[in-house]
Amino acid sequence: MLGLTHRLAINKEWSWANRIDYGFGDSEGTLNASTGLNWKPFESWVFNLGLSYRDVEFGDKGDIDKNDFYYYDTDETAINLGFLYVW
Repeated sequence: MLGLTHRLAINKEWSWANRIDYGFGDSEGTLNASTGLNWKPFESWVFNLGLSYRDVEFGDKGDIDKNDFYYYDTDETAINLGFLYVW
């Protein structure tokens, strides 16, 4: 796996976070990318809104005649909304 993460502080309460990584190995390749804004209005609370993209391919279409055939191929785009409480 190879990846890069970047976070930019906009001010005391706001930050912009970016991440991209690519996985190798048994899969045909797995790509994850995300970007989003984080807002920390209080000491222990963080809220975030972001966008993510995933491209996953695992298995081999050529093995369709085998008993243990497994093939997974997807492209996903999502809007993420989250919160975090830190104590």
